[in-house]
Amino acid sequence: MKRKRNNRLVMFAASQGGHFTELMGLKSLFALYDSVLVTSNLNATKDREELNVFKDIAYSSAMAERREKMAGSKTRSRWKSLFSYLKMFVECFRIYFRYKPTVIISTGSYIAVPLFICGKLFGAKTLYIESNAKVYTKSSTGKLVEKFSDKIYVQWPEMLSVYPQAEYHGVLH
Repeated sequence: MKRKRNNRLVMFAASQGGHFTELMGLKSLFALYDSVLVTSNLNATKDREELNVFKDIAYSSAMAERREKMAGSKTRSRWKSLFSYLKMFVECFRIYFRYKPTVIISTGSYIAVPLFICGKLFGAKTLYIESNAKVYTKSSTGKLVEKFSDKIYVQWPEMLSVYPQAEYHGVLH
């Protein structure tokens, strides 16, 4: 049974830091569609001028919380990391089903994986933009979401040999 979708809802997704900064390079697209932002960046609010065009902002904070707890810690628990990843997957699946986007666009990092899995399973188009920090090799996220991406964009022409199916349009500004 096919789910009914909002024909123009676009989900933009990026974790905090450089991935979020790169996503802001697409800000001219945000207002063109009914759009939702999914991020772990808790400072991303509609109070910011470039973000007030979003229909909504959803937060997946499991990994951000994990990073905060790990700051200054010398021990790392694989079980706690696995629990954080599972919690993030649940958060992202809930977010996906709340909005049921037609298209998901992501610059990474970990948030892209569960959202792209949902998108592939339930009929959304998925567009991945590889990090501009990657000039010669795939990112870990790129390796994972490549299987679930309808389209991959790279920011360096050298990356076309790494992702032969990708398109190059330059660096996001």
